[in-house]
Amino acid sequence: MIILGLVGNLFNILVFHQPTLRSNPCSFYLITSAYVNIIWIMASPLSRMLATFQFDLSESISILCKIRRSVAYTCSSLSMISIAFATVDRFLISSPKIEYRRLSSLHNAHRLIIITALIYCLIFADMFYCLDVVGLPPSITCTINTTRGCGLYNEIARLIVLVFIPRTLILIFGYGTIRNVKKSRRKNSRSHGNIIHRFDQQLIQMLIGQIILIMISYIPNTIQRIYLVLTLDIEKSPLRLRMEILSGEVTFMMTTFQSSLSFYIYATIGGTLFRQTLKRLLRRT
Repeated sequence: MIILGLVGNLFNILVFHQPTLRSNPCSFYLITSAYVNIIWIMASPLSRMLATFQFDLSESISILCKIRRSVAYTCSSLSMISIAFATVDRFLISSPKIEYRRLSSLHNAHRLIIITALIYCLIFADMFYCLDVVGLPPSITCTINTTRGCGLYNEIARLIVLVFIPRTLILIFGYGTIRNVKKSRRKNSRSHGNIIHRFDQQLIQMLIGQIILIMISYIPNTIQRIYLVLTLDIEKSPLRLRMEILSGEVTFMMTTFQSSLSFYIYATIGGTLFRQTLKRLLRRT
């Protein structure tokens, strides 16, 4: 999954940087998602794999432990909100109201991503206080080692930033986009017949595929995280704790689907636009 993710996101970056796509705000959001996905894969799944062979220095060096976890949380959240922003952009561009369509611009997209990235860096800056390396070799690990409040803040912050905010935006504006598309198809008059061009329709198709992938990837992990917050004060048996750790590992692995398989979703259901751009790119190489 790590190799699939790195290769797929690299191709996403190359394709969306092509002249036919890179000037589109939605493409910029998808490029941003691909960049931070690569960073997240290296900071989280790859790091976990290296840790099993005791090659992960962030498990034994305090400052690397703090930086890696902070970067991983920030990038996973930024990837998710980028998809949510792309959904909002498709809603705006599919709207029959010209004032809404004017809000869809590359300048606004750049500004929104920069502001959001700074906010997320601040939200997860608590890692530099809460996290540390604990234990003795060979059972040394990077984990929360301060107060109970740190653990509670961390779980709630992740649920809000990674789950509730992006999912709410995706559901609201995704539904709005579908309504706009249906309305535009019913109105074949000259004033509205060309509101949604074929280019934008194919981007909407790709985005819908990405949204479905997100739901499949994150619903189990979301349920598991909510369960952890609700049972934080309950005394648990060693067996129950081991089961929670196992379920956490399984649902975490499922979250890698979203960051690793997007390219293959785009290539499958993205229409001729994505595939033809990819073919031209491969021919040049």
